[in-house]
Parts: sequence; structure tokens; C-alpha cells
Amino acid sequence: MAKKFAFCSLSTKCDDVVMWSHYANSHKGIVLGIEFNESEVQDSLQKVEYLNQLPDWNVEEFFRFINGEEEFQHIFLNDLSVKSKHWANESEYRIWLKNPGYWVIKEDQIKELYFGVNCDLATKKVVLEILNFLPGYFPIYQMEINKNTLDLTW
Repeated sequence: MAKKFAFCSLSTKCDDVVMWSHYANSHKGIVLGIEFNESEVQDSLQKVEYLNQLPDWNVEEFFRFINGEEEFQHIFLNDLSVKSKHWANESEYRIWLKNPGYWVIKEDQIKELYFGVNCDLATKKVVLEILNFLPGYFPIYQMEINKNTLDLTW
């Protein structure tokens, strides 16, 4: 069923050491700060719930959704927005589309760029060349490790 949808995972954080380690190739990647128009995502944006145990699941309603009853779509999407409490540091949101593919980020939605601590010059050059075609200006930051606290800063 998930193959009929497209999902984009987002976070409210840009400075989590663990996420940079896991999702940005050991701090070699980038993070884009994006601002969405609320009306554009209101029906497709879901905050991930971090729980101690899985909620009750209504199998009958799930199968009704699989059989094409759209009013039960929320059963499927809510189930995909639950994670163990152990992942709560991610502060994750998910945007979904009802078709496979990609969520297209509009040029004016990019508000900032963060390069990872270990991002190499070749990657920076490619990213900056691509972003050079975008109109407008947004700040660009280099992540650094605070030697006293071991937190990420920019």
C-alpha cells in the first residue's frame, strides 16, 4: 500500500549530532531549511507520534481503505506516523502525496542551507552551483562541533 504514496521526512532540528551521523553520511551531507505554505501542506503534513506502545489498530477500517474507501485513509497514514519513543529526538514531521514520486520543493521555500562538519569541498561546490540558479538569497552555514560541549553549532 505504501508504494501508492510518496513520503518526505522532515525535522524541526538542524543541529542534532545523531541525525547528522545517521542521515547525512557522517556529517558529510547538507540540510536545507524549508518553509512551507500552510495551506499547501495542511492536509498532507503529519507530526510523528513517539509512543511507548503501539496504539490499537482497526483492521476492518484498514481493509476498507485498501478496498478503496477513501474516508478510511487516515487509518493508514496515522499508522505510518508512529515511532518508538526512542526516536523522539528526531522531532519528525512527514509530508505525503497520494501518488508515488517526489515532493517538489519550490525555489522560494528554501530559507537556509547547512553544510555538515565533514562536508567536502567538491560536495559544497556542486550544491552551491545547483543553488546558484535559484532566485533570491538565503543564508548558508557551516556546521561546527563545539569543543567544550560537543554540540553542533553554526
